[in-house]
Amino acid sequence: GPTLSRVLPQTSSVDRPVVTRSGARAVVAIAVVAWLAASPSLVAQDTLARAKDLYNTAAYDEALLVLNRLRQTASSTDSTEIAGYQAFCLLALGRTLDARQALTALVKSDPLYRLSESSSSPRTRALFDEIRRELLPTIVQQTYDQAKAAYDRKEPDVAVREFDQVLALLDEPGLSGLPNMEDFRRLATGFRDLSKAAATPPTPAASNVPDPAPTAPAPAPPSREPVTYGAGDAGVVPP
Repeated sequence: GPTLSRVLPQTSSVDRPVVTRSGARAVVAIAVVAWLAASPSLVAQDTLARAKDLYNTAAYDEALLVLNRLRQTASSTDSTEIAGYQAFCLLALGRTLDARQALTALVKSDPLYRLSESSSSPRTRALFDEIRRELLPTIVQQTYDQAKAAYDRKEPDVAVREFDQVLALLDEPGLSGLPNMEDFRRLATGFRDLSKAAATPPTPAASNVPDPAPTAPAPAPPSREPVTYGAGDAGVVPP
């Protein structure tokens, strides 16, 4: 039967495009620029919500990669939650030692942070509470020392903030029965009150004595005309 064939046009060597070395460089440069332009959109895909979704679907390795990238540019508010999910992923992967180190860093950066019951397992919360109990006495001592140093430097605003942190830490369960904690509470309360007094200057008391009435200016002395003495004036001696 009849066959169909494709007839290709014949091109000479003059018609073929020639790629020079400079042209190849231009192509590479364009590709690099295009990649750099696309990079922000790729980075924008790394969000905490995406990391949580990966964690909830048991994609722990992928979630760790996203969390590690987020940790480099995260704000102080988000970094605490990111560190918590990093520890969750490490525990789920059986990397208990790495998880303990991550939880220890989390407690030191934010001693008042507590794990949410909705996002963490009882086993994770038990490990976190154990690490907090071990670290909190040392953190209380360090925070008190920082507050006292600020008080000695006569920085009352900083001292008030640090002493308030000490008192908030002492309200944590499990610290009340430990030795020296009540001493810290008394000292922190006293120095905190002194710092507050130093930070707020006293308001001057209003005086009940009326202001004196303005006095009239003293009159100017009368001006004198110059006196010319003659031979008939007494006490005048000729030259």
